[in-house]
Amino acid sequence: MCSSDLSIVIGMVAASGGAGFAVGFSGMLLGIVVGAAVVGYVSIWGPRTGLAAMPLGRLAFGALNFVPQVFLIFSLIAYDALNDLIGVESLSTALGIPFFVALAVVLVIEVTVVIFGIPMMRTLGIAISLVMVVICAWLIVAAADAPPAQGSADGSFPMGPFLLAVGLGLSSSLSWCVQATDISRRLPVETRAGGVVTWTFLGMAVPLTVMGLIGAWISSSAAMNDPMGTVFTLLGGGATAAVALLVMGASLATANALNDFSAGLSLRQMGVPLPRIACSLLITTAGVTEIGRAH
Repeated sequence: MCSSDLSIVIGMVAASGGAGFAVGFSGMLLGIVVGAAVVGYVSIWGPRTGLAAMPLGRLAFGALNFVPQVFLIFSLIAYDALNDLIGVESLSTALGIPFFVALAVVLVIEVTVVIFGIPMMRTLGIAISLVMVVICAWLIVAAADAPPAQGSADGSFPMGPFLLAVGLGLSSSLSWCVQATDISRRLPVETRAGGVVTWTFLGMAVPLTVMGLIGAWISSSAAMNDPMGTVFTLLGGGATAAVALLVMGASLATANALNDFSAGLSLRQMGVPLPRIACSLLITTAGVTEIGRAH
């Protein structure tokens, strides 16, 4: 499960700065494909070893494993803040409620999933993914009537924006590398490696690409200033559009719970003498603190 909803915003950014739809989307697609392939490959070590990412990393890096662990924890806190911010804006736009009320709703979802762990993540992930398929189709139909984002008018290839788009696509997929074995370690040891790679790749690349395509297509200055408001308007407003944004907000909160889960495992691996749930909730708190500062 990946936060494909965020890819709408990433697509908007990728097509901005003079890149336009064609350059922005192609660069982002390249990054997504490379990153998803790496995550798929790393995932095979979960069922083979039964180890989460950080214990597995200790086999490779030894005592120096604390270095990637520290970077991991801070990156997951940053992703927590970003996902929660977009999720809060989704709920606030859908329900017309104040920012901090929407934040409280997102936190209730996130903390509940953190406490119940992977079984709830899996159940919610399947349910939300099925609804997101409908929302994606709806967005594609709605966006078809809008003109694609236009690139620079001087005729030169915007190499800088293209490389930025590649980096954005790579980040949106490769950032899930740490969760690869955290989740796949629950698979039976006899699970076929080719199946793990294929399904992990498709499960990441397809939703990230589709949502990123939509974001890159509708990218504009107005969309960058109010991405969730733009999505709400694109869907025609009203109750059904509000439900779509509610699902997107819940999806981001659930994805954040997975970030918290992995960061909590890392804190435990580093020797923090607290249960995994308590360690995960420390990460949740840090992410919320960053949102408060940004807001």
